[in-house]
Amino acid sequence: MSSEKIPLLPFQLVLIAAVIALPFAGSAIVVHLFSRAGASSGSDTALVHVLAILSVLVPAFLMLAIVSRRTVTFTPDGLTIRHGFYTVQLTAGAQRIARVEVVDSPDRIRIQLKSNGIAAFGLYSGWFIAASAPCFCAISSSPICVLQVEGHPRCRMIAFSCTPAMVERVRKWQVALSA
Repeated sequence: MSSEKIPLLPFQLVLIAAVIALPFAGSAIVVHLFSRAGASSGSDTALVHVLAILSVLVPAFLMLAIVSRRTVTFTPDGLTIRHGFYTVQLTAGAQRIARVEVVDSPDRIRIQLKSNGIAAFGLYSGWFIAASAPCFCAISSSPICVLQVEGHPRCRMIAFSCTPAMVERVRKWQVALSA
């Protein structure tokens, strides 16, 4: 069993964290300002503190999940891709990789709809509809390895950010299973 990290662009994490943190921080500021305008109570102060703490903890948790879970694991009996909160697994014998392709942009995959995932600032993580078929995405940068899958109960396509070495590993794994 061996694993390789899926490439990640750090600025995406910063932007996603900001988008998540801003509503919590904004709510904390509004509650704080309204509590100062009127009679301040202990519950208002507690709410401000809770919102301020959440504005740090929620984005930190999300960033930790994305940073720590972004691997492609090769085993003799399967291939597992973990990205953020999402995982897809191909089992040798049960599923088959019909084609391996490398594309330079998520636009080439033709993502049409997010069914259960995260899509923000060029980061696609989770389950999508792409080219009118169910697709698992683990995309954060280019190039993107696209696997056309046969026999998987949930998807027909798997797309993940890769390095040239990862593409070669996938192709070797595909050939080894075909033999």
